[in-house]
Amino acid sequence: MKSELLSQEKNIVTIKVTVDQAGYAAQLKKTYAEIAKRVNIPGFRKGKAPKTVLEMRLGKDSIMSQAFEDMLPKVLDEVCAEYDLEPIASPVVDDLDIKEGEDVSFTVKYEVEPEVTLPEFSDITVDLPVFAVSESMVDEALENMKKRLSTYKPVNRPARHGDKVRAAYSLVVKDDDGKDVLSHEPQIDTFELDNLSMRPEIVEALTGTEAGAKKPADINVADDYRDKAVAGKTAHYEFDVIEVQEPVAPEMNEEFFRKVTAENVHSEEELRATIRENLDKRLKADARTAAENEAIAKITEASQVELPDSMVRRQREHLRKRFEENVKQRTKMSLEEYYKSEGHDLKELEENLEKDARRDVMGYLVVDACAKKFGVSVRKEDLDGEISQMAANYGISSDSIKDMLKKRPEDFENMISQARYRKTLQAIMEKVKVNEVKKGVDAEAPAAQN
Repeated sequence: MKSELLSQEKNIVTIKVTVDQAGYAAQLKKTYAEIAKRVNIPGFRKGKAPKTVLEMRLGKDSIMSQAFEDMLPKVLDEVCAEYDLEPIASPVVDDLDIKEGEDVSFTVKYEVEPEVTLPEFSDITVDLPVFAVSESMVDEALENMKKRLSTYKPVNRPARHGDKVRAAYSLVVKDDDGKDVLSHEPQIDTFELDNLSMRPEIVEALTGTEAGAKKPADINVADDYRDKAVAGKTAHYEFDVIEVQEPVAPEMNEEFFRKVTAENVHSEEELRATIRENLDKRLKADARTAAENEAIAKITEASQVELPDSMVRRQREHLRKRFEENVKQRTKMSLEEYYKSEGHDLKELEENLEKDARRDVMGYLVVDACAKKFGVSVRKEDLDGEISQMAANYGISSDSIKDMLKKRPEDFENMISQARYRKTLQAIMEKVKVNEVKKGVDAEAPAAQN
């Protein structure tokens, strides 16, 4: 086989390939033999039909074309190896010239990743927040644990913040002419007086009420609410309080410790130490992730690459399909119907998809260029680490994860990609300048839930 680089425009490489007559003749002989084994021709046993009979039955040109198809994958692999190409799409074969007794020639166009010009990594500076776990954060996490395992008992007093109120409620939404657009008869439900889980208007209305009390509440429905019939209108609730319940915190005993942590804890002091350690790990992980995201964003912004239209188009189609499936699952409507119901223009959708696709492709190309620059490769121990982490997350054995991956090769490929991405991030963080920003004990760090 001989090859000649004809051109390289943007990320399209065009190569002329010539397979010598002897090489093609050897493949042609194999193809005749394979065809003879497959076809049934009256008067001949399988595999014994002569060449002339096969040509009469199937056509000589057809068999020659099949021989070319049979040898093409191996030839294309050799071309990729010779020019060190990593195609991102199926190659396009053109200008095929096959004549019996002569060399076979054709051109092949490969779409490869474009060249990315990366910035000087030492010029990139990112902030790494360093938080100190405060006692108030430990207190909050412990209180959340208690709340999660609290029981509730009826009380004869006005409802307070943190209580639950059992009530019958009705709902009415009227249009501008005073006609009902939505309503239902009284339904019984339990409302937790907690602004994190309940609309503040309802919390405010029910706080201070007692069994037998009646209380109204009005809620302004958002203008962009998906049900256009009630969007922008006022929902009027009427509550008829049945019962007020107060939380009863669980005892800090062995049973409580077993329920809230997998660690070997036997006292409140040990539990607080475990909470503090977990919070510290989580804050460090979140800070690291934030710094990594900042590094990727700054490197991407400083990089130069001409995005291939084909890659952007494929990513845009992928995003559109995923969005369409999500809309259909949630609303049972097509994408066009959904956008019209929301009062949006489909042109806006396409513009957003194009913007997101270009962002995704740019990010992928930059990270991939970083991986190549730092010689990142995924080894067995990396995959073993990924499998162990996944097993811990799901609470099953590593062998079970391996069995699952054997049945789902696409998940195995995703695991390899994730491992490569993580190792690339690690390499990037070793090259950029990391500025540790220390936060005080009472700094506004997220108090993670335990």
